[in-house]
Amino acid sequence: MFKNLEESFKEKNFYLTTHSLPLFLVGQVNLYKKLSFICQSDKSMEELKVKINSIDNRIKVLTFPTLDSLLFSDISPTNNTLNTRINTLFKLTIMKFEKIICLINESSILFKCVPKDNLKNKYIIINNKKLLTQNDILNFLNNNNYQCVDSVRQFNEYCIRGSLIDIFPSNLNYPLRLDFFGEYIESIRIFDPVTQLTKKKVEKSYILPANEFFFDSENIEKFRINFRNTGLKKKIEFYNSIS
Repeated sequence: MFKNLEESFKEKNFYLTTHSLPLFLVGQVNLYKKLSFICQSDKSMEELKVKINSIDNRIKVLTFPTLDSLLFSDISPTNNTLNTRINTLFKLTIMKFEKIICLINESSILFKCVPKDNLKNKYIIINNKKLLTQNDILNFLNNNNYQCVDSVRQFNEYCIRGSLIDIFPSNLNYPLRLDFFGEYIESIRIFDPVTQLTKKKVEKSYILPANEFFFDSENIEKFRINFRNTGLKKKIEFYNSIS
């Protein structure tokens, strides 16, 4: 794949090397505004992102890593991988950027991902003025793969303590503490997951699903039908665990 790509570049007299590729992509995105590029590995993808940002930090560079687990494995992909993927999918779906480059691991293009239309309403906006009950928040978290714990310390966790809900959203680098008064959010604060002490207030934030896999009744039924059609009898325990 990459040898053919290199040859096509040479035919157009680009003569790209590892060192010149970032500058070439910056030039192309300045021309076309939106660009995607397939990388050989997650490591090369991250290195390329750093180089592009060092040339022009006004360009939004997104990455889409491969799922770091085998098909039908009992071991789930890491939270870091899942968070990166769901963030990239949502930014491509609901946000607008003047210049954007999406770097994709070559393994990722071999698998289907969630349809664009399925993502459009799969997030919530929280602010101090919005009518949003605790039940609204909890229903969203429970339906979108967040884990209820005693105290929030890692991504994709939440806990309830009286009028407080602590959440570590997949799209943020810090957890949030929501303080409710009746049916309204009275305050939103960032807190330290280690000390559990609150820091500064924030006025508004988004909460995305924990990952791109939505286990609602419609998707589970599709899985059942497709699984039976494949005839993978040796993986029946996998079928039972999701069904």
